[in-house]
Amino acid sequence: MMLNFGLFELLIIASLALIFIKPQKIPEFMKSLGVAVSRIKDMKSELRRMFNFQLDDNVKDHLVHTLEQEIERVEQTNNSNQGDS
Repeated sequence: MMLNFGLFELLIIASLALIFIKPQKIPEFMKSLGVAVSRIKDMKSELRRMFNFQLDDNVKDHLVHTLEQEIERVEQTNNSNQGDS
């Protein structure tokens, strides 16, 4: 999900930053904010990777189950055909 900030929102954020953070500390604050955003993005990517891996396992389990059912159906059909002979 992307945050969509317009010019007005950015001006409000910049004004608040000047009020609550000393002007000399703004570069340090921005660096810390950048590091935090980077870590959040990394965590999001890791969670997505883990979710996709789990999803792949669930798909594999479903396929195995479906194949087992199909094998049983074919075996039952084969057994009933042998009984007819």
